[in-house]
Amino acid sequence: MSKVQSEIKKGRFPEAIGDYNKFLKKKKTEWFEPLRALWEHEGVRISVNPELGFIIDGKPTVIKLYFKNEPLSKNKVNLTRALMCDALQYKAPPEVVFGVLDVQRGKVFKTPCPDFALLKSEAKSLEVIWEGLTPFHSGVPVETVSA
Repeated sequence: MSKVQSEIKKGRFPEAIGDYNKFLKKKKTEWFEPLRALWEHEGVRISVNPELGFIIDGKPTVIKLYFKNEPLSKNKVNLTRALMCDALQYKAPPEVVFGVLDVQRGKVFKTPCPDFALLKSEAKSLEVIWEGLTPFHSGVPVETVSA
């Protein structure tokens, strides 16, 4: 926790740890090192690094943790899971399950790997936005127009 800079995040950790422990008590689990990969699509590169790897009910399960207070939206779950599935499924055993754990609520969202069209359209949107911001990040001055 010493590496965490945000006081808000530090303040949330004790409660999150309690919520996480509640989740673990409900399951018979065995730890394994979670998979990691770099996902790439049309110039967009995203590190995929889920925090947890457990055997849950006999199935290898790779889980990304969600710590925020606001409820986890279906769209965020689908995008996160699609990203994990697309990046990690070829490194994982065929029976692996990918999930997102809403730590505060103790709920895991796991379903079969989704269609990747939503993920790829989000990546394309991000690429277009980033290209629009590139002059601000490349050191090239932005041209201004005087009225």
